[in-house]
Amino acid sequence: LLESIDPAQTNIILLGDNSTPGQAVQAPFGSGNAKGDLYNGGIHVPMVAKGPAVTLPAGSETESLVHCIDVFATVLELAGVDPDTVPGLDAQNVLSTSMVPVWNNTDSADRYVVAERNNEDDEFGRALILSAYPDYKCSIKGDPDDVTDTPTFEFYKGDTDQNEQSQTEINSLTGTAIDDYNACLAKDQAIDSGYSNPAE
Repeated sequence: LLESIDPAQTNIILLGDNSTPGQAVQAPFGSGNAKGDLYNGGIHVPMVAKGPAVTLPAGSETESLVHCIDVFATVLELAGVDPDTVPGLDAQNVLSTSMVPVWNNTDSADRYVVAERNNEDDEFGRALILSAYPDYKCSIKGDPDDVTDTPTFEFYKGDTDQNEQSQTEINSLTGTAIDDYNACLAKDQAIDSGYSNPAE
């Protein structure tokens, strides 16, 4: 495929699927770090970009927060299409942010990643990571549509616990950690999903 294109005129985005099936998970990841889970191994996948729109040196790496939905805005920008000119797009409320500034090391967007779990086993939850605090992750477990459900919260420091095996005690958070926790809760409420709403 790559041999059949003109690399000077083609941008390539290679994005991993939404993680590894549970049957293939290997140590140090546990059974909860797989496809369908909110933990790392379930939602953190590799992405490679190459082409004329990528001006960073070859082999560069970044931990910038991007999501598969961001491919939409990225392709629009690469194609020179103004999102405001796409009929009916506003009504779809597509929360997509172009990745091109990340590739050019000019990104200033307030990025965040929200992942949700809602499967046939009636396991519900949402995980949030904010670009202002990329080393932390807040997970909320509970059914957002059940007003009698009491949500539970988990908090992880990803740079020292990449496999998310040890929760950080929320009641003991201070400094940057408590700032991030509160910012995650505020973001969840701004999205207005009901995940962090207390039981009625």
